[in-house]
Amino acid sequence: MSATLQHLDIADLDQAATIDHSKEQVQADKQVRIRLSADAKLPLQLFWNVGGKHGRDTVITIEPGKSIVQPLSKAQVWFGPFSVPMEFATADERRKEKLRGFWAIEKARYLNRYDYPRPTSMTKDGYEPTGPHRSPDVYITIIEPDGQELPEIRLHQLYKIGEWDPLKDKFTQKESAEDIKARYERELDEIKRERDRELGEMKEQIAKLGGLVQGRLFTEKAK
Repeated sequence: MSATLQHLDIADLDQAATIDHSKEQVQADKQVRIRLSADAKLPLQLFWNVGGKHGRDTVITIEPGKSIVQPLSKAQVWFGPFSVPMEFATADERRKEKLRGFWAIEKARYLNRYDYPRPTSMTKDGYEPTGPHRSPDVYITIIEPDGQELPEIRLHQLYKIGEWDPLKDKFTQKESAEDIKARYERELDEIKRERDRELGEMKEQIAKLGGLVQGRLFTEKAK
């Protein structure tokens, strides 16, 4: 038994254990502010089920430009290991090794949940992303138990997606319904102009031919 423990009675040890438990509880009770970008086209719906397979989902909706406050543990289920880089900065090497594995697994889980737009049919490059990653543009602020707010984290930047995606220049541009309509209208206009030009030339030729015929008939009558 260490010299420190020799001078502590049960009450002291019990108090120390209570303090440690309280510290863990405060850590677990950290809150985060989740803000959806004002440029988002649709609200973000977050689902939570505490009843297992027989439970019912509760739905939390965040409108573009709005925010909600939720426990850190729930936010990490929804948005992956966004708090790991801060812990990694001050961790020892043994802890860093565990964090690397956790980061890789949980980041992949989050990104795969949304994934990229992909072709609807198998082609030569059927498995290649064809557009930006579908992860919502979310900003997260971790709030310490004393109310202090840490710097805001933009998930797109943290996870290297959106404008930070190294694949962004390889995406094929998919036409929207409006783009397709506009393209067809341009093509139809071009066809119409070409047809009008051909009809105009044909009319000119017919007019010239008509003039030649009338001239010949007039010559024949004059004889």
